[in-house]
Amino acid sequence: MLERLGIIAIFLAAIVLIHPAGNFPLNDDGMYGRPTFEFVRTGHIHMTAVPTAVRAQLLWGALFVRLFGESFNVLRAATIVSAIIALLMINALLRLTAIPRGGRILATLAFAFHPIFLWSSCTFMTEVHFVCASAIAIYCYARGLREERVMFLVAACVAVAVSWWIRQTGVFTAFAALAVVLVRRDRQWKRDAVILTTPIAAFAMVAIFWRSTLMGSSAVFDSFLDVWRDPLFHIEDAVALVYRHTFLPLQETSLWLLPIVAATAIAVLRKFDWRIALVAVVMSFGFVMSIRDHLPMPYYGRSGCCENVAGDIFANFGLGPPTTYDVFTGQQVYPFALSYGTRVALTLFATLAAIVFVTALVRGARNDVVFLLAIAYCAAHIGGLFLTATYFDRYSLTTAWPLVIAGAMVAPWHRAAQVRALVVVAVLATFGILGVNEYFSWQRARWAAYGELRRAGVNVTDIEGGMEAEFMLERPYITDVEYRRLRKKLKWRPKHYMIAFNTREQWHVIARHPFSGWLGMHQGVMYTLQKD
Repeated sequence: MLERLGIIAIFLAAIVLIHPAGNFPLNDDGMYGRPTFEFVRTGHIHMTAVPTAVRAQLLWGALFVRLFGESFNVLRAATIVSAIIALLMINALLRLTAIPRGGRILATLAFAFHPIFLWSSCTFMTEVHFVCASAIAIYCYARGLREERVMFLVAACVAVAVSWWIRQTGVFTAFAALAVVLVRRDRQWKRDAVILTTPIAAFAMVAIFWRSTLMGSSAVFDSFLDVWRDPLFHIEDAVALVYRHTFLPLQETSLWLLPIVAATAIAVLRKFDWRIALVAVVMSFGFVMSIRDHLPMPYYGRSGCCENVAGDIFANFGLGPPTTYDVFTGQQVYPFALSYGTRVALTLFATLAAIVFVTALVRGARNDVVFLLAIAYCAAHIGGLFLTATYFDRYSLTTAWPLVIAGAMVAPWHRAAQVRALVVVAVLATFGILGVNEYFSWQRARWAAYGELRRAGVNVTDIEGGMEAEFMLERPYITDVEYRRLRKKLKWRPKHYMIAFNTREQWHVIARHPFSGWLGMHQGVMYTLQKD
């Protein structure tokens, strides 16, 4: 109990330092938050233009809104609670293994300070809620299969159903568990297989007869599958897409689970064999492709690229997508951005980390149900990425989070390894806290500027306030027809006011809202511009 309380206390201390306060939507929060508020008021679910199911998350958020009032601060509190539950479940999974106590604590903290998890915990996005439901499912699967207890398997099936009412990809977790049962063929494997097939059959029934309940907008959902309908999309393009969508989550996960990589690095590099050589060759292709396509990490902001679109969490050596019009469209840059050379070096470093991490997993593979469930989950969910040509770095969190379990199981948790992991956890925690803190700093400046214009009587349709304002206030319930028209249009209607990180030609500054980041190392300004 003391171990878990300590982990929760450290995580909450980080949240306090971040200070994620402000009654405004972040990124896609408005598309999830607005129907939550309206459900509390009316008792009816009216989904916005989102491709995900999100209904379970909506009900979870509505519980908090009912208890504590209508505010995006309240919705963030709901996410923080989901994050704590997820950390407790990951720690519980680690307790099912032979990992020593120090390794368990460090592995759980490594995930707590996974920068994308930390950022997502301060929003009302789907990632943390999905990881929470998925972690509960994997834990129940592990207990049920290991102890041959049917009720745990039933609970796992329920958790899978909850997860697909957040993101449809939750059904892949059931396929992963079923694959483990079929591979292991334990004493009760036939009975277990029948039970684990139930959520798959239930999802199929819902998809056939109640498909509309699995998404907010069919047009947005179908847009993710457009690449497979393109007559110019050939077999070599499909192979490249599959490879890239395998490489990217492994690379991202290896970078953000660097404490686990640090714990395993010496043992991996001490012995050179064919496995590390093969992994190095396979992963190096991804690095070459990234540099060839001029997309080094952070993979943010090349307008028009079909696979890496402007919306990644890790951007400009900070955390949180800069969603104002000037930066989000790729026309101008965030004031504090990495140089291209630094981005190339970072991409190389992340690729080397991936080589070490994947090699450690390959060498340390074992017939343990927890390990197999972790690997099968990642294989199933990364495979699900192949259905779409769109990749955001936050997908690495939802598809590969169990690698913290598998990685911790193969790490040699002697004293030196624990010291290395602790140092890296401290570095990542510092980066995450400062990065998310800066994100909220400029967001408060942006929304203060937006509020000034509204109080001055400017209509929301005449303010280019950024992506959140566009979809929260102007077109929250955009129809499928409007969405298709918007995609063809490729640009917003011209407006007379803009809130931006940069000044622009043919616009003059009418207000400045300064913001500070990284403990004062970054001093920026959010400009309110008026069309000349």
